[in-house]
Amino acid sequence: LAQAGASIAATRKPKTARGARILKQKEPQLVEKVKRALMLFGGKSSQLLKDAMLGIATVKGKEDVVRLARRNDGVRPLEAGGEVLLEKLARQWECGLFTLATHSKKRPNNITVGRVYDGNLYDVLEMSVQRYEANGFAEKDASVPIPNVAPNSKPMMVFSGAGFERSARGKLAKNVLVDLFRGRIVDNVNLAGVDRVVLCFLGPDSGAAAGNNVSDDEPDEGVVYVRHCAVVLKKSGQNAPSMDGGRPIHLPYVHLVDVGPSFEFRLGRYRLPPPEVAKEACRRSLKPSDKAAERKASLKNTESDELEGRVGRMYAPRQDLSDLQAVSMKRMAARERRLARREREDEEEEEEEEEEEEEKNTSKARRTPRYTLQRYKGLGEMQAEQLWETTMDPKRRTIKRVTVSDMEVAEKMLVDLMGSGVARRREMIEEEGARRRSL
Repeated sequence: LAQAGASIAATRKPKTARGARILKQKEPQLVEKVKRALMLFGGKSSQLLKDAMLGIATVKGKEDVVRLARRNDGVRPLEAGGEVLLEKLARQWECGLFTLATHSKKRPNNITVGRVYDGNLYDVLEMSVQRYEANGFAEKDASVPIPNVAPNSKPMMVFSGAGFERSARGKLAKNVLVDLFRGRIVDNVNLAGVDRVVLCFLGPDSGAAAGNNVSDDEPDEGVVYVRHCAVVLKKSGQNAPSMDGGRPIHLPYVHLVDVGPSFEFRLGRYRLPPPEVAKEACRRSLKPSDKAAERKASLKNTESDELEGRVGRMYAPRQDLSDLQAVSMKRMAARERRLARREREDEEEEEEEEEEEEEKNTSKARRTPRYTLQRYKGLGEMQAEQLWETTMDPKRRTIKRVTVSDMEVAEKMLVDLMGSGVARRREMIEEEGARRRSL
């Protein structure tokens, strides 16, 4: 169950982001916080009721209790229209629990306990206070010192009696008492820090009082005995094997001391919530494993592949192009003209570049001679066609006559140039090379 106040969010719309966060916090939550209890008095009350209400606030923790001292004669949760003021106060103080103390001749010392969900009354249970003791009913043992109980510590709750599980009223009483005395909601509890226990025992009613409206088909649901005890740990000399196989665990002897407050309530009228409201209010958040399974089940049109991993199929519906905004024809024509002009300009630039390249190649070819040079040591190395074209063709050849005036000088020159004496030929080349073009 979540705390009340969601109806405010349904009727009021936030104007700012901060207001939206505040209204979001007032809505029913899957993981709820500790419920605050609204304690108020009806038209008439008694001193026993005042003391019992103070004792309930002590066991629950005064930080999680809102006490209203003004009398509220118009609050009657089990009567038609009597829950309007109660729901308004619960929304105002953001309380998910309430305890209403009323005293009358027909139902003396009556405490009505109930819960509020989504701003509306959820369930109601009447309990008549038979006995109350601020310091506990049991006699104190002088040898056992009274331990100190830390305020607002989380108690351990123990329920005894088949009536808590056998009838609807017993189940409702157990559920309401758990919400009333459970303390802070935590994930883990250190057993060494558990210093108090709330014992609840449902036993038969010793005497059927008139006007308590106990039906004949629920004879075992008589009186709920509530004891608030402190935990005292003593040495017992017993050990238990550890789970990991290590050193044994020392088991202490647990001694409970009734430190009070203690109560005795006789169960009366009750009203259960509608089934659809109970189903919505008792909805729980999924565990990590359940979330993974739900997420996997929500993935549709997917399959696993060994190479590609997870592969999904997607459906693309037919697109309706009639709603698309058409492009203006004038703008389209102007765009096409611009593109055509750019293409022509590009083509002209390419043609000019090609012409310039061709002209460069032509001028270079004109400057380059169209013949090739070959060097031979003698005429015997030429081919017949080359010899005819260069030397033997009468139309192209030039014949010159050479006369030798002095045979000895010519022979000496020939020996120097063509003979085997290398040193003489070298000296001649060095002496005559600077002033002669040919030898």
